[in-house]
Amino acid sequence: MPYQLRPVREVSLLLAGLSLIAIAVYVDGKDTRPIRVGNLRNPHAGSRNPLDALAFRTPDPAAAALADIGLYGGPTLPLLLSLHPRTRRQYPTILLIWLETILLNFAITSLLKNTVSRPRPYVLNPDFDARHELSRNDRAAFLSGHTSHAAAGSLLFAELVTSYAEKELVSITTYSLSGFLSGLTAYLRVKAAKHWPTDALAGLILGAVVGWLVPRLHRTP
Repeated sequence: MPYQLRPVREVSLLLAGLSLIAIAVYVDGKDTRPIRVGNLRNPHAGSRNPLDALAFRTPDPAAAALADIGLYGGPTLPLLLSLHPRTRRQYPTILLIWLETILLNFAITSLLKNTVSRPRPYVLNPDFDARHELSRNDRAAFLSGHTSHAAAGSLLFAELVTSYAEKELVSITTYSLSGFLSGLTAYLRVKAAKHWPTDALAGLILGAVVGWLVPRLHRTP
Protein backbone atom coordinates (compact mmCIF):
# COMPACT_ATOMS: atom_id res chain seq x y z
CA MET A 1 0.00 0.00 0.00
CA PRO A 2 1.42 3.42 -0.93
CA TYR A 3 0.29 5.13 2.29
CA GLN A 4 0.45 4.29 5.97
CA LEU A 5 -0.77 5.91 9.17
CA ARG A 6 1.13 6.59 12.39
CA PRO A 7 -0.95 7.54 15.45
CA VAL A 8 1.43 10.21 16.77
CA ARG A 9 1.72 11.91 13.39
CA GLU A 10 -2.01 11.85 12.69
CA VAL A 11 -2.92 13.24 16.11
CA SER A 12 -0.25 15.93 15.74
CA LEU A 13 -1.54 17.06 12.35
CA LEU A 14 -5.14 17.16 13.52
CA LEU A 15 -4.25 19.05 16.70
CA ALA A 16 -2.16 21.51 14.69
CA GLY A 17 -5.12 22.27 12.45
CA LEU A 18 -7.55 22.65 15.35
CA SER A 19 -5.10 24.85 17.27
CA LEU A 20 -4.64 27.20 14.32
CA ILE A 21 -8.41 27.48 13.94
CA ALA A 22 -8.71 28.35 17.64
CA ILE A 23 -6.08 31.07 17.23
CA ALA A 24 -7.88 32.41 14.15
CA VAL A 25 -11.16 32.61 16.09
CA TYR A 26 -9.38 34.36 18.97
CA VAL A 27 -7.83 36.94 16.64
CA ASP A 28 -11.19 37.54 14.99
CA GLY A 29 -12.89 37.99 18.37
CA LYS A 30 -10.44 40.71 19.38
CA ASP A 31 -11.33 42.80 16.32
CA THR A 32 -14.49 44.51 17.59
CA ARG A 33 -14.07 48.18 16.66
CA PRO A 34 -16.16 49.50 13.74
CA ILE A 35 -14.15 49.66 10.52
CA ARG A 36 -14.97 51.85 7.53
CA VAL A 37 -13.01 52.81 4.46
CA GLY A 38 -11.78 55.95 6.20
CA ASN A 39 -10.08 54.13 9.07
CA LEU A 40 -8.72 51.07 7.31
CA ARG A 41 -5.39 49.88 8.62
CA ASN A 42 -4.14 49.41 5.05
CA PRO A 43 -6.17 51.76 2.80
CA HIS A 44 -3.69 51.42 -0.08
CA ALA A 45 -3.85 47.63 -0.17
CA GLY A 46 -3.68 47.40 -3.93
CA SER A 47 -1.22 50.14 -4.81
CA ARG A 48 2.06 48.70 -3.54
CA ASN A 49 3.01 46.49 -6.48
CA PRO A 50 2.39 46.37 -10.25
CA LEU A 51 0.67 42.97 -10.10
CA ASP A 52 -2.14 44.20 -7.87
CA ALA A 53 -2.63 47.17 -10.18
CA LEU A 54 -4.27 44.63 -12.52
CA ALA A 55 -7.08 43.94 -10.03
CA PHE A 56 -10.75 44.34 -10.91
CA ARG A 57 -12.66 46.62 -8.55
CA THR A 58 -16.19 46.14 -9.85
CA PRO A 59 -17.99 43.05 -8.47
CA ASP A 60 -18.84 40.32 -10.97
CA PRO A 61 -21.50 38.00 -9.45
CA ALA A 62 -21.24 35.51 -12.32
CA ALA A 63 -17.50 35.07 -11.81
CA ALA A 64 -18.01 34.75 -8.06
CA ALA A 65 -20.59 32.00 -8.58
CA LEU A 66 -18.39 30.08 -11.00
CA ALA A 67 -15.47 30.24 -8.56
CA ASP A 68 -17.55 28.22 -6.09
CA ILE A 69 -16.94 25.23 -8.37
CA GLY A 70 -13.30 25.33 -7.34
CA LEU A 71 -14.09 25.92 -3.67
CA TYR A 72 -16.29 22.83 -3.42
CA GLY A 73 -15.07 20.80 -6.38
CA GLY A 74 -11.39 20.72 -5.46
CA PRO A 75 -11.87 19.24 -1.97
CA THR A 76 -14.50 16.81 -3.32
CA LEU A 77 -12.24 15.23 -5.94
CA PRO A 78 -10.24 13.01 -3.53
CA LEU A 79 -13.49 11.55 -2.18
CA LEU A 80 -14.18 10.08 -5.62
CA LEU A 81 -11.46 7.51 -4.97
CA SER A 82 -14.05 5.54 -3.00
CA LEU A 83 -15.51 4.54 -6.36
CA HIS A 84 -12.48 2.59 -7.60
CA PRO A 85 -11.79 -0.92 -6.24
CA ARG A 86 -8.02 -0.36 -6.11
CA THR A 87 -8.29 2.65 -3.82
CA ARG A 88 -11.41 1.54 -1.96
CA ARG A 89 -9.41 -1.01 0.05
CA GLN A 90 -7.35 1.77 1.62
CA TYR A 91 -10.13 4.35 1.67
CA PRO A 92 -10.13 4.92 5.48
CA THR A 93 -6.46 5.92 5.22
CA ILE A 94 -7.17 8.14 2.22
CA LEU A 95 -10.08 9.72 4.06
CA LEU A 96 -7.90 10.65 7.04
CA ILE A 97 -5.22 12.11 4.76
CA TRP A 98 -7.97 14.12 3.06
CA LEU A 99 -9.29 15.38 6.40
CA GLU A 100 -5.82 16.47 7.53
CA THR A 101 -5.18 18.26 4.23
CA ILE A 102 -8.44 20.19 4.18
CA LEU A 103 -8.28 20.98 7.90
CA LEU A 104 -4.73 22.36 7.75
CA ASN A 105 -5.44 24.38 4.63
CA PHE A 106 -8.61 25.85 6.14
CA ALA A 107 -6.84 26.62 9.41
CA ILE A 108 -3.88 28.42 7.83
CA THR A 109 -6.15 30.29 5.43
CA SER A 110 -8.45 31.44 8.25
CA LEU A 111 -5.57 32.57 10.43
CA LEU A 112 -4.03 34.61 7.62
CA LYS A 113 -7.35 36.21 6.72
CA ASN A 114 -8.08 37.25 10.29
CA THR A 115 -4.54 38.46 10.94
CA VAL A 116 -3.86 40.43 7.75
CA SER A 117 -7.38 41.93 7.38
CA ARG A 118 -6.71 43.12 3.84
CA PRO A 119 -9.69 44.90 2.24
CA ARG A 120 -11.16 43.32 -0.86
CA PRO A 121 -10.77 45.23 -4.15
CA TYR A 122 -14.45 46.19 -4.34
CA VAL A 123 -14.10 47.99 -1.00
CA LEU A 124 -11.63 50.40 -2.62
CA ASN A 125 -13.88 51.03 -5.61
CA PRO A 126 -14.65 54.79 -5.78
CA ASP A 127 -18.36 53.90 -5.92
CA PHE A 128 -18.26 51.98 -2.63
CA ASP A 129 -20.16 53.73 0.18
CA ALA A 130 -17.45 55.05 2.52
CA ARG A 131 -20.00 55.24 5.36
CA HIS A 132 -20.69 51.51 5.18
CA GLU A 133 -19.35 49.57 8.17
CA LEU A 134 -17.10 46.84 6.85
CA SER A 135 -17.71 43.24 7.84
CA ARG A 136 -15.00 40.67 8.50
CA ASN A 137 -15.66 39.30 5.02
CA ASP A 138 -15.03 42.73 3.46
CA ARG A 139 -11.55 42.60 4.99
CA ALA A 140 -10.68 38.99 4.17
CA ALA A 141 -8.86 39.41 0.87
CA PHE A 142 -5.53 37.84 1.84
CA LEU A 143 -5.35 35.12 0.93
CA SER A 144 -7.88 33.56 -1.44
CA GLY A 145 -9.59 30.70 0.37
CA HIS A 146 -11.42 29.58 -2.75
CA THR A 147 -8.10 29.24 -4.54
CA SER A 148 -6.25 27.55 -1.68
CA HIS A 149 -9.02 24.97 -1.24
CA ALA A 150 -9.23 24.31 -4.98
CA ALA A 151 -5.45 23.84 -5.13
CA ALA A 152 -5.15 21.73 -1.97
CA GLY A 153 -8.02 19.41 -2.86
CA SER A 154 -7.20 18.96 -6.54
CA LEU A 155 -3.46 18.48 -5.99
CA LEU A 156 -4.17 15.95 -3.24
CA PHE A 157 -6.37 14.14 -5.75
CA ALA A 158 -3.57 14.14 -8.32
CA GLU A 159 -1.05 12.89 -5.74
CA LEU A 160 -3.34 10.07 -4.63
CA VAL A 161 -4.28 8.99 -8.14
CA THR A 162 -0.63 9.00 -9.21
CA SER A 163 0.26 6.73 -6.29
CA TYR A 164 -2.25 4.11 -7.41
CA ALA A 165 -2.33 4.60 -11.19
CA GLU A 166 -0.49 2.21 -13.49
CA LYS A 167 -0.55 4.50 -16.53
CA GLU A 168 1.43 7.72 -16.82
CA LEU A 169 -1.35 9.28 -18.90
CA VAL A 170 -3.68 9.07 -15.90
CA SER A 171 -1.15 10.90 -13.75
CA ILE A 172 -0.60 13.62 -16.36
CA THR A 173 -4.35 14.07 -16.75
CA THR A 174 -5.00 14.49 -13.02
CA TYR A 175 -2.16 16.97 -12.54
CA SER A 176 -3.41 18.93 -15.55
CA LEU A 177 -6.91 18.96 -14.06
CA SER A 178 -5.49 20.23 -10.78
CA GLY A 179 -3.61 23.05 -12.47
CA PHE A 180 -6.60 24.05 -14.59
CA LEU A 181 -9.11 24.05 -11.73
CA SER A 182 -6.78 25.96 -9.40
CA GLY A 183 -5.77 28.53 -12.00
CA LEU A 184 -9.34 29.10 -13.17
CA THR A 185 -10.56 29.55 -9.60
CA ALA A 186 -7.79 32.06 -8.92
CA TYR A 187 -8.69 34.08 -12.03
CA LEU A 188 -12.42 34.04 -11.28
CA ARG A 189 -11.90 35.31 -7.74
CA VAL A 190 -9.81 38.19 -9.07
CA LYS A 191 -12.38 38.84 -11.83
CA ALA A 192 -15.13 38.95 -9.20
CA ALA A 193 -13.23 41.76 -7.39
CA LYS A 194 -12.99 39.53 -4.32
CA HIS A 195 -9.20 39.33 -4.36
CA TRP A 196 -6.08 41.13 -5.48
CA PRO A 197 -3.88 39.09 -7.82
CA THR A 198 -1.32 38.52 -5.05
CA ASP A 199 -4.11 37.07 -2.86
CA ALA A 200 -4.90 34.52 -5.55
CA LEU A 201 -1.22 33.74 -6.09
CA ALA A 202 -0.69 33.22 -2.35
CA GLY A 203 -3.75 30.95 -2.26
CA LEU A 204 -2.32 28.86 -5.10
CA ILE A 205 1.00 28.48 -3.30
CA LEU A 206 -0.52 27.60 0.08
CA GLY A 207 -2.98 25.09 -1.35
CA ALA A 208 -0.33 23.46 -3.52
CA VAL A 209 2.13 23.12 -0.62
CA VAL A 210 -0.47 21.60 1.72
CA GLY A 211 -1.96 19.36 -0.97
CA TRP A 212 1.49 18.06 -1.89
CA LEU A 213 3.08 17.83 1.56
CA VAL A 214 0.41 16.00 3.58
CA PRO A 215 0.15 12.91 1.34
CA ARG A 216 3.96 12.83 0.99
CA LEU A 217 4.27 12.61 4.77
CA HIS A 218 2.20 9.42 4.63
CA ARG A 219 4.09 7.68 1.84
CA THR A 220 5.19 4.15 2.66
CA PRO A 221 9.01 4.05 2.79
